[in-house]
Amino acid sequence: PEILPHIFEPFFTTKLGARGTGLGLASVWGTVQRHGGSITVQSRADEGTEFRIWLPLAPEGLEPERLPQTGKASPGNKKLRIFALDDDLQVCEVLEAMLHSLGHQVELFTNFDDFWTRLKFGANLDLLILDLDMPGVTGIEALKRLRISYPDLPVMAASGHFSTSALQELKTLGVETCLRKPFGALEIGQAIQREARL
Repeated sequence: PEILPHIFEPFFTTKLGARGTGLGLASVWGTVQRHGGSITVQSRADEGTEFRIWLPLAPEGLEPERLPQTGKASPGNKKLRIFALDDDLQVCEVLEAMLHSLGHQVELFTNFDDFWTRLKFGANLDLLILDLDMPGVTGIEALKRLRISYPDLPVMAASGHFSTSALQELKTLGVETCLRKPFGALEIGQAIQREARL
């Protein structure tokens, strides 16, 4: 009961150490609010937890957003080989689905060591999408190591929170595109087009 009033607050987490950023439910709340909806939660010991989300109906006659068919790149776009590095497996899976829907090949990594090993064994990639809020080797630290061996690799940063100092450091390290979580397929598709100059 004492935790429940705080669960939608940014950076509030009950996870020990650096295992959680406290941005998951804050992102959900923000997304629901931006769509004119509301979210409530009830939780009782030994009974479980129930979230309810209310969203307004779409205006009559509104056309749904059209995205490229799965596995096919948009006209004029080329298929890219994209690596995504994010410690949250669920985020990786959503990211993979979005990138596949846009016609790109994807490899996912949930920790820096696996990504670095794959890179050192001759991986050929066109773009890296890098989460900044990872435990252990942070996104900024990963980027600094990456720039030593791969100074020209295009990188897009993703985070639920960008401080002014982080944005400045990213720019210094050659990262121009910063995706604020949560983002959708249309948003990331447009960012990829700008980044890769398709």
